[in-house]
Amino acid sequence: MKIRHERPMSELAFRVRAPLRLELSDGSEVVVREWSLVGLRFADDVDILPVTGNLVIPFQGVEIKFPVRLKQDETSGEARFVDLTGRQRETLALFYRSILNGQMAATDQIITSLDTPVDLVPMGETEEEENDGKAKAVPRRLRAAFSLGIYALVAVLVFGLLGSQLWNRLNIIRLNSGYISAPISQYVAGQGAFVEEIRVTPGERVKAGQTLIVLSDPNRSADVEQIRSEIRLAKARLAEARIALEDFEARIEGKRRQLVRIYQQEQRKLRLRQFLGGYDLELVTMALRAIQTFDDDLTTYVGELGTELMRKQGLVEERDKQYRWLKRDLSNKKEAAAAVNIVATEDGTVGEIVVIKNQFVQRGETTLSLEAQEARVAVGWLSDRKADIVHVGMSATIRFNRGAGRQSANGTVIDIVSGVHPHSPDQFGMVVTVSIDHSGIDDTRFMFAPNAPVSLELDRNLLPDLF
Repeated sequence: MKIRHERPMSELAFRVRAPLRLELSDGSEVVVREWSLVGLRFADDVDILPVTGNLVIPFQGVEIKFPVRLKQDETSGEARFVDLTGRQRETLALFYRSILNGQMAATDQIITSLDTPVDLVPMGETEEEENDGKAKAVPRRLRAAFSLGIYALVAVLVFGLLGSQLWNRLNIIRLNSGYISAPISQYVAGQGAFVEEIRVTPGERVKAGQTLIVLSDPNRSADVEQIRSEIRLAKARLAEARIALEDFEARIEGKRRQLVRIYQQEQRKLRLRQFLGGYDLELVTMALRAIQTFDDDLTTYVGELGTELMRKQGLVEERDKQYRWLKRDLSNKKEAAAAVNIVATEDGTVGEIVVIKNQFVQRGETTLSLEAQEARVAVGWLSDRKADIVHVGMSATIRFNRGAGRQSANGTVIDIVSGVHPHSPDQFGMVVTVSIDHSGIDDTRFMFAPNAPVSLELDRNLLPDLF
């Protein structure tokens, strides 16, 4: 068992005799002579105990009034206070304590303060109050309109800010790691070679197939020169064989003309003899047979002349074939030598040239950069969890800073492919490409630098879809 001693609380245990009045709802009053902070004790002649009313404390000519609720206590026979507010309890306790410690006393149906002089409260208006009353007040409607305007402004600021943020979270999709992608290709040397000639300048526009830089490989150049010397020799030998063939053919033609002249002479002689009455045809026949034998020798290549003609013709054909083979080899060697040159694979604009003339470049070393004739685009990354709400053709907003302040441009999603985050390879998602609306190639190059950071926002267009 635990025994605890507590001193009695005078505020709750003792009732004081001080005049209080209880104004009832019907306008009547009940005088209370004894009361405490717990409740009121009415006189014995009160038949019906009130439940509600206004408790009046008469203090030095001033009445302090506040509403109270009461509840009958069958044990003690008094009406207890129900749900007094803090201010009401403090007011009642102030008079209760002052009466207990003698600072206040009941005198002539009022409570007076014994140690504090009290000045009479003037009931008339002071000069300041009179001036305030005479001052022209703002009309009530204007004051009400002003108050409503203030509340409306606060509501717009609060709900507008919160509403816009909520709407943006629902309607706007922000892409991560946005940047400007330029179609720039780096041209590298296919093998080690010397820079023989640079045919372009930075900023120059070129066509596909145009040679940009001429590279010289010593080994392939030597092969080309060797083939060219062989071609010159083969050409000379072919010319020599053709001249010999032409000379031999001229000799054959001269000899045949001689046989033809003999035949013609014999014919003329035959006509003359016939005219004189002679009919000997042996010489004419022999001359004609000699021409036929000569022709048969050349066509069948049986005789000495035909064999020699065939040999000389074969020599010309052989040397001509060798010459053509060498020319074909020269073409192949030249193509092989030209294969090391830097040639544009597409239409574009030359960027930076990183080599100089007579420089030796290693295989795989960059020689220049070329930007294709395509507009620059914006690229951003998005988590694959939103793959079902993004699509090609969505409207986009591109925000960037060109040094003169923040600017924005409208765009359209043109491509969506799966890919990893550019700065976090372990995160897999989608790479979204956005084109700049109403902008040509030159416009995008003027507005955006390659790899410039941008902010990308996709618009889901929820508002038009709702209507």
